[in-house]
Amino acid sequence: PSLCFSSSYEAMMEGAGIGAKVTASRGYKGGDGPLLVARTGKPTAKTKVRLKQMEQAVIFLGTDTSIESEGQDRADVTLPLAQTNFALAALKIRAEARLPTVIVISSGGPLSLEAIVDAAHASSGAVAIVQTFWLGSATDELAQTLFGDLCRWGKLPYSIFRAEDATREPFESMRIAPTSASGDRGRTYRYARAAPLFPFGWGLSYTTVVFSALHMHVGSGSSGGVGGGGGTNDAGARSSPILTALRSEAGLALTVSLYNAGARDGDEVVQLYATPLPLASDETERLYALPDRQLVDFSRIRLAAGESTEVVFTLSADALAAVTRADDGSPRLTPGRRFILLVCN
Repeated sequence: PSLCFSSSYEAMMEGAGIGAKVTASRGYKGGDGPLLVARTGKPTAKTKVRLKQMEQAVIFLGTDTSIESEGQDRADVTLPLAQTNFALAALKIRAEARLPTVIVISSGGPLSLEAIVDAAHASSGAVAIVQTFWLGSATDELAQTLFGDLCRWGKLPYSIFRAEDATREPFESMRIAPTSASGDRGRTYRYARAAPLFPFGWGLSYTTVVFSALHMHVGSGSSGGVGGGGGTNDAGARSSPILTALRSEAGLALTVSLYNAGARDGDEVVQLYATPLPLASDETERLYALPDRQLVDFSRIRLAAGESTEVVFTLSADALAAVTRADDGSPRLTPGRRFILLVCN
């Protein structure tokens, strides 16, 4: 049965009942109060000892309502400095001991974590970063996941950029697509020119799901194998069979065959992206900016270890249409454009 805990700390302590010994510690000195209070983030002596000894360390970081809430926007996209300093010090201790670390990020929106990510890449100990957002009553599910009892990972609903790239455009500007006139670099995974730390739709799992085949129907045409040879692809890779030079007048149906090659039961989110290709006949002054890619459908499935299944995506012509300006300047959908389609997980 699912239990309701008031905090991730309480849920983790309850996890000791399944055979794990859980020890909790305040990470660094400092009284209670808003997270914005300036602190050094230096680990306490007791914490340093535990970081050297514990088989697994779970570090909880993030924001609370003193930093972001309804009617109160954040001033930047970085973690409070004390938390960053503490995490870097802890990762250094864990790396020297060659011990694994899990960093749990709880926040209402994206946080730029470049200092922690860079330290994790340079670390000799394994480091995992878990984004939980604000959990509410789901703290029990977090504990079960960290202890390995659940494998129901999701995907990022936004891209996470380095702080410099995330704040490059004026906050007051609502422009998403880049324009040469203003020098905008674009926003969101559809238009951003900056390379993200973690892209929209990214997410790993305890298991490995691979593609085994991809077939399509276009309009009333017959089915056939298409794309990059029908091979398999690692679940961690951001690539898979690709459909090229596909016109969108008639709509289409895609059937993707999947196989759980791992030893764990688990969820997978299969994503279908479309990248429109420019046409020689495009009138640039009448065409809205084409996105680099756009999520057009997705499906969340659950697979037992060794299980295979098929996922069918059905798309109308409108789902694969570009947006252009009509004579009166209003947007309209124009089917018939060529697309590259990408299926990934």
